Amino acid sequence: MASARKKKVMTMKKLSMNLWSGAVAASVFLLGGCALEVENTQAAEELARTVRAEQLRKALGKHADVLDLAVTDSTAEEIGIAAGYAPSTAKKCGARVIDSAIAEYLAIAA
Repeated sequence: MASARKKKVMTMKKLSMNLWSGAVAASVFLLGGCALEVENTQAAEELARTVRAEQLRKALGKHADVLDLAVTDSTAEEIGIAAGYAPSTAKKCGARVIDSAIAEYLAIAA
């Protein structure tokens, strides 16, 4: 019984590697030093997606906000203004900001 329990427990390093690679095979997560048993695999997968999304947002930095605006109905001009460009150049610069954010995302995702 004890050996079966041992197999379920992961170290934080192994957990973070599994979350980053997308593998959620264990039923025990170690969060803040506390073991949290997850019997519902959907809940475990949702937790893993949330952690991966936060890691991606942190890695993207300011580009995450640009991508958030780009997936809405915001125009390149509005995104350029939000990025700090003057209204006269916002449309042209907004498109460049979007391209830069996409390139950064692709570099991280590769």
